[in-house]
Order: sequence, then structure tokens, then C-alpha cells
Amino acid sequence: MVLARIWIRWLGLQQQTAPSPRSLPEAADLYQRDRAFADVARLSLRHGDPVRELSESYSLLATEVQRIREAQSQKFAELLADWTQAGSRSTDVLPVENILDEIVAPLVVAGNVLLIVMDGMSVAVCRELLASNEFLFRL
Repeated sequence: MVLARIWIRWLGLQQQTAPSPRSLPEAADLYQRDRAFADVARLSLRHGDPVRELSESYSLLATEVQRIREAQSQKFAELLADWTQAGSRSTDVLPVENILDEIVAPLVVAGNVLLIVMDGMSVAVCRELLASNEFLFRL
């Protein structure tokens, strides 16, 4: 029920003040700060509720959130294609193929490094894992 209220608020904000990012770094920052949360909420409520009326309401909310998120994802994909085609470089966006040279190598100088690669993980799933004490304990 709490997530449903948050979804409704998020939907209202998207309709009123949803910024349209003009660059890939801006879109990535916006996703990390705001839009990944919508994906977490969508994943959390995908199974509905035992109460039929609530389940139907969640389904309607999920459909609207998905519609908005798909449009936002399309814009992100367009910005990524433009950024990549232009050969852009930015300190705000680090391509995965540069992580070893730019992040890990300088850390190795100071000592041992454990690099865990979770290929294909979304920010939404990462946030759920990091919020889990059990996950952090196992690391």
C-alpha cells in the first residue's frame, strides 16, 4: 500500500515536472536519482495483492508507470546512441570497458582489490541488493 501511494505521487510529479534530459550524463543521473525507484516499485508490486480490488488498482498503476518508463527509456536509448556515435567522453559517464584502467588500476597501487562484476544488473536491482543486510553480510 505504501508503494502504491509513492507510485501515485511519482506519477503526478512525472506529469507536472518531468524533466527531459538533454544529454546522456543528465539522463544517467536522472535515472539513478529518480527513475530507478519507479522500476524498483514496479518490480515489488508485479505480483499484485491477495485483495482483488487492490491487485486491480496496482495493475492499473503498473501499466501507467510502465508506459511512462518506456518513453523515458526510449529517450535514454536515443541519447546513448547519439553519445556513442559522437565518440563522446565525459567524467560523468564511464563506459564499462574503461573501469579497469580508470578505477581498478589506481586502486591496485594502494593494495589488493576485489572486483565483482554483475553483468546486466539494473540500478533498480542493485538498489534492492544493497538495501538487503543479508546481501551486504555475505560480501
